Order: sequence, then structure tokens, then C-alpha cells
Amino acid sequence: MPGLEIHTLDHIDIEARSELFEGVYCGDLDLELDELLLDRARDTAAGLIPALQTEKAPEYPGAFSLGDMAIYSVLGNRLDDVLSMIEKKDRLAMYPVALGALASTSTISMKTGCWSIVGAWRDEKGYAFTWKPEIYGYQVDRSGNFKGISAHRMAYNMKRRATGLPDLTRAQQLDHKCRWPGCCNIDHLEIVDNAKNNKLRDKARVFEAAVTSGQIILGPTGMEWLDGPLEASDTEETNLLISTPAGPFRVIKVDDAPLMFRGEAEPGGLHDMVNPPAPKKYERPSRAKPIRVDAEQKLLFDASNYSGRRARKADLYKKWQKQDIF
Repeated sequence: MPGLEIHTLDHIDIEARSELFEGVYCGDLDLELDELLLDRARDTAAGLIPALQTEKAPEYPGAFSLGDMAIYSVLGNRLDDVLSMIEKKDRLAMYPVALGALASTSTISMKTGCWSIVGAWRDEKGYAFTWKPEIYGYQVDRSGNFKGISAHRMAYNMKRRATGLPDLTRAQQLDHKCRWPGCCNIDHLEIVDNAKNNKLRDKARVFEAAVTSGQIILGPTGMEWLDGPLEASDTEETNLLISTPAGPFRVIKVDDAPLMFRGEAEPGGLHDMVNPPAPKKYERPSRAKPIRVDAEQKLLFDASNYSGRRARKADLYKKWQKQDIF
């Protein structure tokens, strides 16, 4: 935010800091703010972000409301209403802290509620990275070999710092409930260990591939959040949106008997604006020398060379007969 002074709130004790951010980042990240807290936020932002007090409430064309579309991940995680996510992002942008700076500079998806830094570099898996986190008010230790930080990990550490908690350890990983690796919405992130993170990724991989490829899927799938709306729908439109690593996909009903459906990409939006993932890194060929196998050993132990094995055994038998063992 131009002209915005970033405060780390280090001068406020933990209890006061938790009280300040109650209902915003603490606990279960409740979206409801009482009037006193909202007035305090506006007073804090007065003079720093005057435009937010004078402009009319913005309209968001194309945003899905809770009554229009149910948004799930392929693992069945119900994502919050997009309009409420937009409202929360605007409220966070009013706070003169690092997470407020990130909320005001990031872009939100009108389809799934994901946040992302549009101009960020992305690795081959789609994760967004930044090498200058200080522009978002996030201070890092550059005394060592700093190789950048992922946007979603930076956002979650901002939330923890605002409430007086330490940064994530190397053993703590973040799982994207929305399944999109480029998302840095703190409501779409959950702390897991490496084993659970790998398990969730492997569990979602097969269904993600089926949905994003557009192939017809034969139901029922055994997932209540998906089978229920499919069976109840009388038309192709099921009002279901699935968030995947490739972006949001609508669930289109193909037939009733048997139950069949397919995924159809939802065009436009944030997922089409971000930078494409970087190409896969070049892997140098191995310089290790191949294992040397003697020709006679290969002939003798090659399971597919039956005639060669017989010839080798006959040759050994002849050599044994010529030996004078008496």
C-alpha cells in the first residue's frame, strides 16, 4: 500500500494483541466482528487509508454467493462463501500490519475465494514465491542463505506473528484446503505434518485427474457432498464447483441412469491471470559408469537365454570330464 506505514505490534503485549485481532485471525478465524472492534479498526486506519472511508462499498460482478454455488475441493472440504471472503479481505486490508498489506495487494478469485499475488514467480508445481517479503511488511533473517519464501507460508506466518505466535517450523507444513498451490488465503491453509500432507495429496490426485481431464465419470462416487446434488439435479447444472490445482471446475450432469457426470473448466478469473508455472528443471544425466558384466556371466544368468544356458552348462561338463581327478 503506497504511503502505508507497517507496524509489527511488538510494543503490545500478547494479551492486548490477541484482543485486538479477536474475530479476525484468532481462534477459528470467525468472520463476525463486533461494532467496537470494527470502529477500532477504522480509527486505527484513519489517516493511513482514507480512501476506504470515502469510497462506496465496491460491487463484485461474477462473485459466487452461498445461495448460487456450493464450492468444494476434491477432498470434500466446503469452502466459505466468496462474498464473505471478499468482505473479510477488505476488513483485513484496513489493519496497518503485515497481513493487511498482503490483503490489500493480493488479488482474490471471484470463483473460489483464493488469494494470490498475480505477478509472483511460480515453481513447476504452481507455488508462488517472493524474494522481497519486506515490501509486504514481512521481515526475514537474511544473514544466512535466503532463497525466497512461498507466499502461502509467508501469509500464515504473518497471521501467527500478529497473534504473538512463533513462525512455522520446518517440520510444520501447510495443506491447501482449496487444492490450489498458488493460494495464500489464510482460511484455506491448515497445518499438517509431512506424512499427512503426502497422504492428502495422493488421495486427491486420482479424482483431480479425472475432473480436470474432462472425461465422463461413472457414479455414484461414495462422496455425499457430490452424489447428493447430482442425484437431486434435474438438469445438467448441479450448482457444484470443484476447486482443483488447475483452477475451478463446474460439475455437469451427463445422465441419470446410470449416473454420469464430468468436469467443465470455469473460464476467467484469477487462475487465468497468474504467471504460468516454471518449466521443470533440467536434470543432468548421471555420470556413474554402468555396471560391467562378464559375457560368460551374462550368458549363464540371463533367464531369457535358455539355449545359451544349456550351451554353457555343456561346455562346463566337457571341461569337468577332461580333468584328471583320480
